[in-house]
Amino acid sequence: MNKVLIIHGPNLNLLGTREPEIYGSDTLDDINRYVAEALAPFQLELDFFQSNHEGAIIDRLHAAAGAYDGVVINPAAYTHYSIAIRDAIAGIDLPVVEVHLSDIHKREAFRRVSVIRDVCYMQISGFGKNSYVFGVEALMGWQALQEIARAAHGADWQRRALQILSGRFPPFQVLHLYRQGEDGKLVLQASAGGQDVHNDIPRVCTQAVRSAEVQSATTPDGVPEIAVPVQNTAVLYAAFAPVGRSFEEHDRFLLQRVAGILAGGGAGAR
Repeated sequence: MNKVLIIHGPNLNLLGTREPEIYGSDTLDDINRYVAEALAPFQLELDFFQSNHEGAIIDRLHAAAGAYDGVVINPAAYTHYSIAIRDAIAGIDLPVVEVHLSDIHKREAFRRVSVIRDVCYMQISGFGKNSYVFGVEALMGWQALQEIARAAHGADWQRRALQILSGRFPPFQVLHLYRQGEDGKLVLQASAGGQDVHNDIPRVCTQAVRSAEVQSATTPDGVPEIAVPVQNTAVLYAAFAPVGRSFEEHDRFLLQRVAGILAGGGAGAR
């Protein structure tokens, strides 16, 4: 993921003065600057575009095909009724993430409906300006999934899968795949992404295998960690590099997709 287009829909040019109790006091320029600075360590090329016109947004989506690796779009009010923008997204061969500043699922009933969601890789809503940051991170995860699915064959492919995820999604400092041995105890099967921060099997891994549910916690050093079951006999473990960064829904979504590939030998990337 090298070049990403970020599209802002109608009325977002009024940010800073428009209903600040909902959308905050940052202007659109403030948000663009924040997003660029937050994503600077990933060395991505980011282009920003805003329009109040449906046709202009559609034209920009069409032009993005072949020019960008992915799109993050806040369709604003068009989210709820623009079949034309939906069709434009469906018609370009690019991963697209739908984002919103506010949590649309907690607002008016009409705002909870998105006609665009089902043609996007995922929807991220309610994180303010970080919704855009998480949207770009989700695109990086999407790219990792494609590469992991293609690598799902040959010897030692599970370790290779973790290396791809670590390389394409650098927020993960530690990535391990643990599998239950014949005695029922977890043993390390594959590893990538830095040194382990634990002397023993992380407790969240044992809890995830026993409960067959995703488990998350924070280490005594303040590092967020998460364990995702892989079928009933293995668990995918991840810990973040930056202290203070919490796991968000797109992180869980990505790891669950990776777990599905590890379990199915290449299925479930998209």
